[in-house]
Amino acid sequence: SGTIYYAPSNRISSGSLQCNELDILSQDNGKIPNPIGLLTSDEYVLAGSGDSYLNTETFYWTMSPAMYYNIYNIGYASVFIVNDFGNLITSFVSGTHGIRPVINLKSAITLSGSGTTTDPFRVVGAS
Repeated sequence: SGTIYYAPSNRISSGSLQCNELDILSQDNGKIPNPIGLLTSDEYVLAGSGDSYLNTETFYWTMSPAMYYNIYNIGYASVFIVNDFGNLITSFVSGTHGIRPVINLKSAITLSGSGTTTDPFRVVGAS
């Protein structure tokens, strides 16, 4: 019984790309065999949260767990979602929210743009 808060809950205001003391996105180290997946709450925070192009004013799932709690011997799991105001909130693992896939690029890829709605990132090529 009780509540378990997962690590993303502790990073909700700061975000982090650290995994086992290693930045897994800045190098090709084989830790991400399939670079396409759902957005994490950390990526959302680091992109600027509600002030970034990722705020689509619609509800969508992240892949980040928030907490697990047990009430009267019934377990409930929740994950972070982005709501229609661009806030990260928790939601039970049910519902009809959308998804927003992301792709992780190698550091040799050249990008242009600032990542805002009016100037989104664009893949230019490999350096």
